[in-house]
Amino acid sequence: MPDWRRHLVVATTEHEIVNLTREYVATWSPDDMSRLPEECRPGRIRDAEDISQCAYDLARAHTSLRYDEEQDMLMQRMLSFMAEAAMRMAEVKAVEAAAAKGA
Repeated sequence: MPDWRRHLVVATTEHEIVNLTREYVATWSPDDMSRLPEECRPGRIRDAEDISQCAYDLARAHTSLRYDEEQDMLMQRMLSFMAEAAMRMAEVKAVEAAAAKGA
């Protein structure tokens, strides 16, 4: 199994992070994905906004405490990745903005 955190750390573009996110989501079995609450299942991941929205939806649902232990474990797993992807995306965007200002 790939080390997703390591892959995120070395990603330097939005495109790379989006692709990694798609790959990560694709590793989930249909059974595990179906156990996530419907509002927490990642939809189509096209860009940074989709990743941020997914992380937000998962965090909001996770704090509602209305899910069973198995759903909570799955939400934590997905949330951990999505939150890290969203943070990495913010870092990459900040570097890109700084570079554009200096150009």
